[in-house]
Amino acid sequence: MAECRVYNGSAFNNEILTAKREDVLPPYIFVGNESENAAVGSMVENGTVQAELPINGTYTIPEGHASSVKVTQEIPVIGPQYIVPTINGLKAGVKGAYMTGNVVIAAIQGISEDVIKKGVQIGPYTGKFEGFVD
Repeated sequence: MAECRVYNGSAFNNEILTAKREDVLPPYIFVGNESENAAVGSMVENGTVQAELPINGTYTIPEGHASSVKVTQEIPVIGPQYIVPTINGLKAGVKGAYMTGNVVIAAIQGISEDVIKKGVQIGPYTGKFEGFVD
């Protein structure tokens, strides 16, 4: 709790006071280090401050008084993802999400060196096929 001193008389010394206009909410009146006269505070009243953060985002709380501050962040959560390779490729769909499991890519099924064009490598297989397909 702050200390309060009350002075009476003409020998008032305001050097020990620290309050400034921007430190006191209006309409409250105070005597501070800027003047020996009573003044009305000018602190900004922000009321309830709310913000929602993007992933890795930041928020600067505005200067002034806030009756409450609520900063939230909602990140989609997804579990393990299982991917079966396709000719055209695909996306795992994990952008902007918090992963709670692994992304598992299935092995290529029904493939061997005999059905891959000679010299082309797909995964651990190097093609041997030199013929033509009807």
